[in-house]
Amino acid sequence: MDKYITPIFALAIAVTFSSCTTTPGPRAWNEVTQRIGPVEYVALMDVCDLLKMNYEWDALTKKHILYKNSNYLSFLTDDRNISVNGNIRTLSVPPRVLNGVLMLPRELAELPWWKKKEDIWKEVRAVYPGSAFVVDKVVIDAGHGGKDLGAPGFFGLKEKDINLEIAKKLEQKLRALGIDTVMTRTDDTYLTLPERAWIANNSGADLFISIHANSAPDRSVQGPEIYYLSESVDDDERANQMVIDYGTKVELNPDLPNKRSRDATLWDIINTENRQESIELARAINSSLKRYASAKNRGIKRAEFFVLKWTDKPAVLVETGFMTNRQEVRQLADAAYQDQMAGLMAEGVMAYKAEYERTRGFTTK
Repeated sequence: MDKYITPIFALAIAVTFSSCTTTPGPRAWNEVTQRIGPVEYVALMDVCDLLKMNYEWDALTKKHILYKNSNYLSFLTDDRNISVNGNIRTLSVPPRVLNGVLMLPRELAELPWWKKKEDIWKEVRAVYPGSAFVVDKVVIDAGHGGKDLGAPGFFGLKEKDINLEIAKKLEQKLRALGIDTVMTRTDDTYLTLPERAWIANNSGADLFISIHANSAPDRSVQGPEIYYLSESVDDDERANQMVIDYGTKVELNPDLPNKRSRDATLWDIINTENRQESIELARAINSSLKRYASAKNRGIKRAEFFVLKWTDKPAVLVETGFMTNRQEVRQLADAAYQDQMAGLMAEGVMAYKAEYERTRGFTTK
């Protein structure tokens, strides 16, 4: 560490703005990594040089700020909490000043926060569905089935049967529009929630739509509503679990060794994007359903349904109506009504597809 002396470091961070990209970058991470006890560290200057990013130091807040491609990461010395584009993450160990040099734990240096969304999608295009900004395959999940009857309805009707009929009709509509489909079930089969998520995650599909019918103590309540995954879900837990479930499914750079941290971060990025795209999908389907005047539209809502939480793609759950409303359950059991509902949902999917592809994943206007 002889090349890093305290006066030079002090000069580098005393100014409001500083670029770290003025010297040739090192060839690989292993050339600049220093092990201190059990922890691997990389000097700030080496991180900037290798990743070609800019650096600022806020003298008022004492925050260090790295930025690139309209993304930024800010942190304090000796603080494990960092801010990635405004979202707080917690490192295993904090950044430290050692012999006058600001050293970043290697897990922080390797986070892919600075990459453009389009570049990330390029890196995972071969293994991650939807990464080519094309929607051409949809998973359709008919809720309940087999011993799981779903919500009870008037006239002896069962939710599981209505879900399956609408799902089949949606499949027909989408296929007629050139969209490939995967059905989680095509008959009266019982599937666990993890099995449904597994089918979705191994389907190679771009979207996931789960079809259900609702119930309520108040029998006057009626109308369809659409759910997407609530923001209250712990994304760190979800990302780490996806690393466990899918392991090396996504690779960023074989030169970077702290794989669990890196993969979890990528899954976190993917999950965040999926939530935003799920909202857009819910809006598109809801906009289409609103056109059916005889059904009171209940709008878009957030929830923590298992199949929304553990699918690795944009996902919505559509409640087509209420089994507990005498008038609406008659409609839900009517083949013509089911066909109309399926047609409107298909129109919503196609509207989403058109906008998603036009804007390259909602990254352009």
